[in-house]
Amino acid sequence: MAAKSQASEMTSAEAVVGTLLTHGIDTLYALPGVQNDLLFDALFKASDRMRTVHARHEQTAAYMALGAALATGKPQAYAVVPGPGLLNSSAALLTAYSMNAPVLALIGQIPEADIGRDLGHLHEIRDQAGIVARLVDHSTRIRSPETASRLTAKALRAMFTGRPGPAALECAMDVWGKPGAAAPVQPRALPTPKIDDGAIRRAAKRLGAAHPGFDMSPRELIDWTLLHSGWRGVADLERERWFDVQPAFEDAHYLKGFAWPDGKFRFKPDWAAVKPHDFGPQGATLPVLPDHYDVIEEANDAMPFRLATSPARGFLNSTFTETPTSAALEKRPTALVHPADAARLGIGDGARVRLGNDRGTTVVHAKLFDGLRQGVVVVEGIWPNAAFEEGVGINVLTGADPIGPVGGAAFHDSRIWVRAA
Repeated sequence: MAAKSQASEMTSAEAVVGTLLTHGIDTLYALPGVQNDLLFDALFKASDRMRTVHARHEQTAAYMALGAALATGKPQAYAVVPGPGLLNSSAALLTAYSMNAPVLALIGQIPEADIGRDLGHLHEIRDQAGIVARLVDHSTRIRSPETASRLTAKALRAMFTGRPGPAALECAMDVWGKPGAAAPVQPRALPTPKIDDGAIRRAAKRLGAAHPGFDMSPRELIDWTLLHSGWRGVADLERERWFDVQPAFEDAHYLKGFAWPDGKFRFKPDWAAVKPHDFGPQGATLPVLPDHYDVIEEANDAMPFRLATSPARGFLNSTFTETPTSAALEKRPTALVHPADAARLGIGDGARVRLGNDRGTTVVHAKLFDGLRQGVVVVEGIWPNAAFEEGVGINVLTGADPIGPVGGAAFHDSRIWVRAA
């Protein structure tokens, strides 16, 4: 068993943060969310010892933890909300698994009593624990402050036991703040796995593989790689701890030209050779030179407006249109229309308008806004269909047409008409 400090009254979140600190983790990469509010309370209380790096996307938080783990060889942690937050970070978590990187995911949950009841909580997904268990070798749920420290220490140890890799801890939003007698767990010494260089060399010989690296120790191989990459040797790296390999600003931003003798930019791809073939629209080819590709829907006489279904500015992401506070603030789906366009159409601020094209129609309320170009209509946020007057959401107007040269998804404006409803 890992050694415990003297128990005292603390929350589950405080016990987790304290155990992370005793195990040498002093940075948490995270994106706030209501399910983790009480975790962030604990992080604030420990802000003199624990640095919280606020990412703008869950995938970013997870990849930052992965990058730090790979760069330092030490365990790192990140925190995300449940459901979409977890799923957004799953690519980095799977990458950590494939690279044997010690990354700990702290994942929020809906209220404990409602887990598994499919009540439609914000960010609730079915069997989140089962999903996590398929991404990492070790995962569990924290159910009380009394067990929080022990489970955190167990997860951190699991990341270095057997095949190294990531681990995950799930905690319900109300359990994060539940108080109890707890104490951070002190780490135990971990056995250092040793590389069997002789076994590697023997395997290489049996496979007929020839490479000078097979005759080098790990240190010699690192030193050889650094020197043959144009840098200094491993002794300098150990002494200075890192090399600044960022190119000069002028070179990184091509202010002195490109890597050709005359410094000019060259780009002339053979798009016909790009595979897979016959997946995109018939006969679609990209222009040889990277200037303009006439592929988006241009407005015409029948549909003179361009529709942009932009992410919302007033809340974090599209799912937040379904929270009570955001719904009360935003009230209803609206279409931002330039006042000059509205005057020409005889539409007043707050008026019902019908937007349509060849795909379908929907009804929203106009909101006059002079901060966009004439001929452009913006409907912010992806409201659920039920929020629209006729039960038909804005996506009825957007297309999923394949694009050239080989198909795939495209996010671009759609052409529409606007009429008073």
